[in-house]
Amino acid sequence: MNFFITRYPLLLLVFCLITAVSYSQEAIYQDDAVLQFDQEAFDGRFCVLAEVADENNYYVTDLTSFPDRFSRIYFLNLVYEEKMVVNIDARIDHDQMWFKSSTVFTENEVVCRMDELLEETLDTSSGMTGSQKAAWLGKHDKFNKKNSKDETK
Repeated sequence: MNFFITRYPLLLLVFCLITAVSYSQEAIYQDDAVLQFDQEAFDGRFCVLAEVADENNYYVTDLTSFPDRFSRIYFLNLVYEEKMVVNIDARIDHDQMWFKSSTVFTENEVVCRMDELLEETLDTSSGMTGSQKAAWLGKHDKFNKKNSKDETK
């Protein structure tokens, strides 16, 4: 290691700068003000346009609309198949979840589609027993640490 440091100090300096820049961008993203929304501002709505930007609009959904973990995970799996929105905040155990969508899609299109996914999720959930939900979660819950470890084996 000493050989590398004495022979290539400029290369080491460039590596450190690149690494620092990538970590600082990640920290800025985590502290971004767009990820704050007052829970009371949902006012009975499931999905709300929270922030408008040049290329993307940012939406927040009210996860308290779901009766259980199955519904949250099922909803998120439906969203992952969508072309209209991208999940940017997969904190499944919080009251809210954030998504972004290209400004190509109108607010009405996005909110209506998210409401449709909510209804599909609730319909599916109400038609399943507890044991069916547990079996489904066992296969599809990527947020469960136990399942994540099992998938890598």
